Amino acid sequence: MSFLKAGTYYLGDPCYAIANKQWDTFTDKTIGERKMGVTFEITINGKTGQCWADYTAYGDGGYGGSDGVIYGVDSGSIGLVPVQLMENPEDFEDGSKVEAPYGLIACSIDGCFCIDILGENGIAASRIEIETGDGQNFEDSEW
Repeated sequence: MSFLKAGTYYLGDPCYAIANKQWDTFTDKTIGERKMGVTFEITINGKTGQCWADYTAYGDGGYGGSDGVIYGVDSGSIGLVPVQLMENPEDFEDGSKVEAPYGLIACSIDGCFCIDILGENGIAASRIEIETGDGQNFEDSEW
């Protein structure tokens, strides 16, 4: 379980949020430094932000969230990226925009992702779940 600071985040495959030319910086941190499943700070184009990402159960595809969004995945991972690090902070295609004025708690267990958006009292005010296990992968034509 990881805590992320208050802010606005992209929830989805990080490869859709991070510019192609910066993707190596992101993967050096997540894969190279073994930061998958934990909160980490990264600097991209002079801007620093707190991120979180983990692997899906079965890699690429489309996975339905409890929020009604189908999360498209091409890097085998789902994560949270602050909007200030996004290549295009207005583009939430294949993911969703998460407003978290009091922070977030993110975790994944066996391919089930839980994102708790904290309320003013520090207790989860809402939750987004994304199941990436058996039977959850949508065909390309569905997402």
